[in-house]
Amino acid sequence: SHTYTYHLFFFFSSRRRHTRCSGVSWARRCVQETATRIWPIVENGVLFPKQQNTPIEVKLERAGTISETLSKNYNIEYPPMDGFSQYITTIATEVGTFSTFEVYFKLNGKIQSRNSADKTQVQIEFATKNIDGETLFAIDLGKPEVSNLGETDCQEVTSGQEIYRMIGYGSTAVTSPANILIEFENNYAAAGAKEFKVLIPGIKTPETSNVLLRMQIIHKSYNSASNKWVTIQRMPRKSIFFTVPKTITSPTSVSVSPTITPNIVGATAVFQVAFNLPINLLEQSHDRIILKAKTFGFKAQEDGAKHLTNNVYSHKETSWYEVKLNANISSVSPYTLTITDFINGQYVIPDGVEFQIDIFKNTILRASYIFDKTAEALPNIIVASITPTTNLVANEPQKYTLFLDPYNLIPDNGQIVIDLPTTFQGLKPNCKVKTGLQDASCDGVNNNSILIGNFRRHEGVEISVDFEVSNPASVGVTQYFKMSTYTAEGGFLIDRNTQAFTVTIVGGLNFVDVKVLDILRSPRAFCGGTRGTVEIQLNLKSELKFSFTAGQSDKIKITFGPDWDPPSGELICYFNDPLTSFTYKGTKVKSQGCIWDKATGQAIIDVTEELNFTASRNIQLILTAKNGDGIYVPDQPGLRWVELETPKKEKAYIEAIIPPCPFSQFFPDQLIWDSGEESAINFTVTSTTGVPAGDNGGRILVEFTTHNEVKDVFLPDLGMGIANQYDTKPIACNGRHINTSRLMPVTGTHIDCYLVRTGAVGRIDQPATVVFYNLSLIHI
Repeated sequence: SHTYTYHLFFFFSSRRRHTRCSGVSWARRCVQETATRIWPIVENGVLFPKQQNTPIEVKLERAGTISETLSKNYNIEYPPMDGFSQYITTIATEVGTFSTFEVYFKLNGKIQSRNSADKTQVQIEFATKNIDGETLFAIDLGKPEVSNLGETDCQEVTSGQEIYRMIGYGSTAVTSPANILIEFENNYAAAGAKEFKVLIPGIKTPETSNVLLRMQIIHKSYNSASNKWVTIQRMPRKSIFFTVPKTITSPTSVSVSPTITPNIVGATAVFQVAFNLPINLLEQSHDRIILKAKTFGFKAQEDGAKHLTNNVYSHKETSWYEVKLNANISSVSPYTLTITDFINGQYVIPDGVEFQIDIFKNTILRASYIFDKTAEALPNIIVASITPTTNLVANEPQKYTLFLDPYNLIPDNGQIVIDLPTTFQGLKPNCKVKTGLQDASCDGVNNNSILIGNFRRHEGVEISVDFEVSNPASVGVTQYFKMSTYTAEGGFLIDRNTQAFTVTIVGGLNFVDVKVLDILRSPRAFCGGTRGTVEIQLNLKSELKFSFTAGQSDKIKITFGPDWDPPSGELICYFNDPLTSFTYKGTKVKSQGCIWDKATGQAIIDVTEELNFTASRNIQLILTAKNGDGIYVPDQPGLRWVELETPKKEKAYIEAIIPPCPFSQFFPDQLIWDSGEESAINFTVTSTTGVPAGDNGGRILVEFTTHNEVKDVFLPDLGMGIANQYDTKPIACNGRHINTSRLMPVTGTHIDCYLVRTGAVGRIDQPATVVFYNLSLIHI
C-alpha cells in the first residue's frame, strides 16, 4: 500500500460568476462537480505510479470544527507537460491541404534510445473522428505510400538530435487516432527538461470543413520487465486549428522550367525558379513557401539538411523544400527562389522533374504554381580502374580485378552493370565481389557483361570485383570498358562511365623488354634519325625448330614499319642464350637466314641449329650490320610499336623506345663572368637531327641548373623578377645558322623566346628554362 500526499486546488469558472455558496452543500457540490482527475506530487525525481480508484477525503472546517467530511474515489493521472513548454502549429488550415506541423515539447527525466530495452517514445495524436462523428484526419494522414509503422518525414530542428520517426495508422473510431511516433537514436541522462522541436511535413488536413481539431502529445517509456508502455507525461488535448474551405483548388501552370546547376545526379547544385509573389510574406510567422517535386521518384536530400538561403528545410520522403522565412519578403513579380546547396535527385528521371510552388499566408494557400519540367539530369561519374594492365596476351584466359568507386550510394538491391569491350569472349559466370558490398550476387552474362545485384545498401566505399575472361584475339588497345549503377525499383540510372579505361593486348610471345642500344662500333649514340643495333629480349611460349632443309626452319618475323630502313651493308642477325653465354656456343650465334623486306620494314630471321629454342626459354636477338652502320631509326623520338610473330601463330606487340639524340657539340659562352652580374650568353650547338616545325614552329629549350648537388647555381627566375613557379616572361633572344643566315620564324618577322620559372631553390631536378619557339624547320 502507499501513502500519498496531495495538494488540492479548486477553481471554478462558468458563464455566471458564483456570488455566494452557503453551508455544507457548497463543499459537497465543489467536490462532486470537480472532474475526477488529480496529479501526484513528484518527490525527489520519482513519479508515483498511476493509481485507479484512490480514496480522497475532503473535510470542511468551520470555526475550528469539522462540520462535514466527504470521501470519494479518484483516478490519479500523470502530470501534464508544462503548459508553456509545448505547442503544435500548422501552416495550413484549409481542408484537404498538405501541411507541415511544427511540434515543440520538453521531456523530463531520462531518455532511452530506440535500441534500448526500455526505450522512450513520443506520440503525437491526430484524431480521425470526433465525438460528433465527423471525419477528421485520414487514418494514414494522407501518406498511403508509407506502410503502418513505416519510416516517414519528421526532423528535429532545434538541437539537432537524431530521431527515428514512424507513422502509426489509426482507424475510423474516436478512440483510435493516427499517430506520428518519435523515438531517439541516443541516450540522454536525466538532467532537467530537454527541448525538442520537430517538423512533420506532408500531413493532409481533414476534408471536413468547420471542425475544431484538438491534438495531444504523450511521452511514454517501455517497461521491458512488464512488457508494457508506461505514460510519463502528457500534453492534454488542445484546440489547434479550425478547418476552413479551400480558396485555390488547382495550381496555375507556368511556362518556366526551373534550373539546376549543375544538373547531375547527386551533385551539390543551385536551384532557381522565378514566379509571381502576389502578397507580402513575414518572417517568424506561419507564412511559408513550399517547393514540391511532383514527378514520381524524385527524392529530396536526407532530412535535416538546412540550406544557407532563407532557412530552407528539405524533407526526403515527401520531396518537399520548406522555406521558413528569416526576413520579410515584399510582393514582387518575378520573384526568384534560390536554394543553394541543393542536392540533386538520387537518379536520372527520364524527361526531367516537375516542380510545384505553394505560397501560404496566415495558414491560407494564396498562390500555387506548377512549372515545366527541368532538363533531364546527367548521371554522375564512376571512378574505375583494373589490374593487371601489362602482359595481357591475346586469346588467353585472364583473371582481372576491377575497382569501382561510384559517386552516389547505390540503394538496397540496386544493380551494377559492367560492360566489357565486345572483343572479350568467354566470360566465366562465377565472378565475385570482394569488397564494398554485402551479400552481393555476381554473374557473367552474354559473354562480356557482369551483373551485380541483391546486395544490402552500398556504404560509399570502393567496390572490387574479381572475374575471368578470354582476352581479345586482336592485339593493341581495346575499346573502353563501361559501367553503370541502377536503382532496384524501376531500374533508374544513377552513375555511369562509358570511357572508364582501356587495356593493351599483346601477341602470344611473352617478352622481357625491347630497347634500342648504343651502336657497338660507333662513337655516336643510337637515337632517332640515326643507325644502330636493336636488341630484343623474348620468352617463347612454344618451341621453335631448326631444319637442315633450306627454307624449312622456323622463322621469327619482326615488323618495324616502312619508316625503319635496313643497313646499307649486310644485315646481321644473331642470338645469345643467357644459359650458355659462358661458352662460345651460346654467344653471338649467327642466323643463316636474315633478310629485310624494305616495303614493310620487316626482318625475317631463321632460328639456328646451335641453340635450343624451347618453350619458356629466354633468348636475346641482336639485329645489326656487318659494316657497323646498323638499322635506321625514325627521326622522331618516343614510343613505337613493333610486331613480333612466330609460325606457331604467336604474336606480340612490343614497345620500341627511341631516345632523343644528344647534340654532338655544345659550347656555351657568356660575356660577363662575375657572379651576381647580368650577362648575355651565347650557345653554339651542332645537332644530328632537324628541329621540326609544327603549327607553332619548332622549339629549342635551354635549361639552367639551379642546384649542382652541392649548392645553388642559377636563380630560379634567372634574375628576371618572376615571383611564382611556372609563371613565364618574354626574354630577348636571337640566333643564326653558323656562317649562313639568321634563324627564321614561321610567322611574323622574328623568333620568340620566353623564360619559364620551373626552377625551385635547392632542387637539381627543377632547372629554369628558356624556350625558343616560332622557328621554321632548321638544322643547327
